[in-house]
Amino acid sequence: MIEVRASIEDRSVYVSGERCVCTISVTNVDRGPSGRQQTLAWISAQLHCQCQFNTSLLRMPGRVKTMPSCDSEKSLGDTCFVPTKGEPGLCSVSTDSSVLACDIRLSPGETRSYTYTEVIPATAPPSYRGQMVKYSYKITVGTQRINEPTKLLKIPFRVLNLNVSEKEEITAPLLSPFATDSWCDGVSKALHQLLASASLRNTRTYNISSKKGSVVRVIIMKEAYRLGEEISGTLDFSAGTIPCQQVSVTLQSEEKIPEDCWVNHTRVEATSISHTRHHECSLHTSRVQFMLPIPFTATPQFSTKLVSLTWRLHFEFLLCSQQTPSTSVTVARHRPVKSASDTVQNCDHCTVGVADLETETLLWDLAIDILPAHPAQVAGTVATKSPVMVVL
Repeated sequence: MIEVRASIEDRSVYVSGERCVCTISVTNVDRGPSGRQQTLAWISAQLHCQCQFNTSLLRMPGRVKTMPSCDSEKSLGDTCFVPTKGEPGLCSVSTDSSVLACDIRLSPGETRSYTYTEVIPATAPPSYRGQMVKYSYKITVGTQRINEPTKLLKIPFRVLNLNVSEKEEITAPLLSPFATDSWCDGVSKALHQLLASASLRNTRTYNISSKKGSVVRVIIMKEAYRLGEEISGTLDFSAGTIPCQQVSVTLQSEEKIPEDCWVNHTRVEATSISHTRHHECSLHTSRVQFMLPIPFTATPQFSTKLVSLTWRLHFEFLLCSQQTPSTSVTVARHRPVKSASDTVQNCDHCTVGVADLETETLLWDLAIDILPAHPAQVAGTVATKSPVMVVL
């Protein structure tokens, strides 16, 4: 028997335009006096991205080129290398298939290793699991013994986007004494620029008002954040004329589909997903601080011809329709309780809150930029996966 193992080196998270390396090892597990030589016909590998969506609701734009689906390749038989075999959806990104070795003859106990290196296209979409559209990346390794069906090994990995358009090129080098050899290229410079833009503080102030008057002043430290960061801000109610009873701030991502991608004009409004939320009571409060962590599992903002993803802060203010009466707190006398029948009515003074309060809700959205973090930092939050293995 022959054992084939495949794994991606270093980490399982990459950025578009980066070089991905996969190691394949082939071992003849027959050992001892009864062991005999084993032969593999060939080993090939390919990187591809599958796009999944509901075909009854969506369709690919006419100007977008996609690779043939696995259904159209069934006529090739079981002896051909079809990386997308068994994969749902359409292949939106695919590199050229690489033949790593042919006619591999292994002695008993012998192991040989091969390396597959491929550059992820700079304009490729990121890994994404949305409500309507999903993008997933895999490296598929195929191998075959003579007169036997082809065996496939699929290694999933995650891709973060650098928001590079099709007209832009990543070629400028990054001259940094702290950069390693693998990062001294245009990809590292593009990533460095994104990380630098998210580090700049640019305080913005927004005055929120309703039809009846001023409500709150929202202070945001910056508008661009990286995955894993915390969004911090301040809500200043000191200058507001309308009392606010409660406030909630939610970090949301919004998925939008272009009109020409809907089937039979069955257009659906943009769908939003809430990730983190901060809720606080703000009545008789002059200032409120909020902090919203950005999960590493989230997808940074991106846009393709099929779907676009944007981010926002969703504010909900529960306003009082009328001025709340000012209540003066009176301290009751402290007397020992003699029995269970000694209730609050037996006290000298009692402060009672407002029984009914008319309220109205004020909604406001603030668009923000969510950018990718360093792939090594994101990969550190993901459990290391074991190599994929198949036995022939």
